[in-house]
Amino acid sequence: MKKSQQWAIIGAAAVVAIVVVIAGIMWINHATAPASSTATATKSSQVQKGAGKQATAADKQRLQKERAADPVFEKYERYGLTYAETQYARNMPISMVGDSLTVGSEYGFKEIFPKINLDAQVGRQATAGPAILSAWADQGQLAHTVIVELGTNGRITADLVAQIEQICGAKRRIFWVGVNAVGREWESDDNALMRKMARKYSNLTFVNWYAESQSHEDWFNDDAVHPNAKGQKYFFTFVAKSVLKPTVAAQK
Repeated sequence: MKKSQQWAIIGAAAVVAIVVVIAGIMWINHATAPASSTATATKSSQVQKGAGKQATAADKQRLQKERAADPVFEKYERYGLTYAETQYARNMPISMVGDSLTVGSEYGFKEIFPKINLDAQVGRQATAGPAILSAWADQGQLAHTVIVELGTNGRITADLVAQIEQICGAKRRIFWVGVNAVGREWESDDNALMRKMARKYSNLTFVNWYAESQSHEDWFNDDAVHPNAKGQKYFFTFVAKSVLKPTVAAQK
């Protein structure tokens, strides 16, 4: 074999060797890249799970401390009240006028709002409301937050609402509890009027007990109007949440 031929064979072999080496490197990179990516993803997932467990444990520990610190929160947390809300409620002056629904739930309102000034009477007509609120105002006892639970026993009128607005003034916040009085012809009219009044007066909030209590026949006595022992808790915590949620949010 001539010398030139020998060099040609050697050169070809070298090229083949180089190609094989390059191909091997490429295959190794391709094979190891997914493994590395998978390992990174797995590690990230493990870190996230660990952080989640730590957050859950911290939340449980926080809740345990809050329940121990505030028996009212522990008792009514299941009804949607937060720790911040029950803490705020402890020192929140409230003036409330109501009828038999408030009479049945008076214990709950006083438990959540220890500083509440409450006047409720069985069979009370809505027309009695202005005189009670006016007397408190004259005595300097009308709180910044007023709850009105009237309408179960008769119609509410726009003039009546205007009277109460005039007594309370624009700087006070009024929460008017809606009517759930099955079989009483003024039920829908009262609720419709209060929705309208809430749009008219910026300081008036309509607390829609009617909507909240629909499909919950087990909350009521046989008359389908007055909450039973179970329903009372849903009633006064719903009213309390309606008052406290915007109030506490405004403090943040």
